[in-house]
Amino acid sequence: MALPQSTSDDGVVEIEFAVTEPIYPFVSVAQSNECEIVLEKQLPREDGRQAEYFSVLDSDPEVFVERVSENDGFGARVILDAEQRSLVEVVVTDGCPAQYLAERRAIPTTVEGTPGGGKIVAEVLPEDDPGELVESFENEHAVELVAKRTQSAPTPLLSDAELKSVILEELTDRQQEVLCTAFKAGYYRRPREQTGEQIADELDISSTTFQEHVRAAERKIMAFLVEEQH
Repeated sequence: MALPQSTSDDGVVEIEFAVTEPIYPFVSVAQSNECEIVLEKQLPREDGRQAEYFSVLDSDPEVFVERVSENDGFGARVILDAEQRSLVEVVVTDGCPAQYLAERRAIPTTVEGTPGGGKIVAEVLPEDDPGELVESFENEHAVELVAKRTQSAPTPLLSDAELKSVILEELTDRQQEVLCTAFKAGYYRRPREQTGEQIADELDISSTTFQEHVRAAERKIMAFLVEEQH
């Protein structure tokens, strides 16, 4: 198959695929509901599964959740419901094209469904073979290579707003309340505008409980951010 664009042996190789059949929920729902569904981020889980975060634009996210949940081994839930753009968490085991690429060291940068069909773009690191990946991906999934090009560096996936939403989702409601109250009260300023004891009194909890909530929330946030760097 002739490639639409020239390639180079240096740098990150970007490969772009068209999704040729609406067998994946992000494509079929986007086509049937005339909306856009975009993968924003992937996160591996300790149980071996993978969490994927999709934006659903200008459509009811519950339709996407229901369609995803029809697949064995898949689970989905809405974690941010907004009028124009919602965020859905999808937990997958296998059979997902983005997971297939990630497990083979490729970095999916665009996975989207639109009324006109689906598109998947991934970046292959210089030490890996893009040709071998393209062949295996086309054999395993309903996709077709449409472009191959070289760029100097990988691209990030999650916007600041969506990153904030995902991090907050890691916290319990009580941890969010305590952390937000502490932040607004100037607990994280130097010097502190209010002590932990003062904020604990405001929340009607003990100082020890306040510290436990703050430390648990801080650990979760740090664990998430450290994982993001690797």
